[in-house]
Amino acid sequence: MGHPLATGLGFLASAALKAGIMTTIAKTAPNRWVDVALTGLIIGAGSKPVHDALSQIQSTKSSKEAGATTAKQGTGSLTDALGIGG
Repeated sequence: MGHPLATGLGFLASAALKAGIMTTIAKTAPNRWVDVALTGLIIGAGSKPVHDALSQIQSTKSSKEAGATTAKQGTGSLTDALGIGG
């Protein structure tokens, strides 16, 4: 199926089923038509682009968490290196 056709069908499915990704994950109610459009794009794109995007988000989050852990472990290392304290 062509990408424009799949996207169009995604929009129709999202509107007909009243499905909205932003409604599911947002704390406040989003604009209905923006939600339908975004959900339609996700449906039309299929699972591979969505999986790739989620993998990228997870990778970025893991990198940030690893950086925070490294920064915490480094606390006090200057005083240890200089022989100051405990």
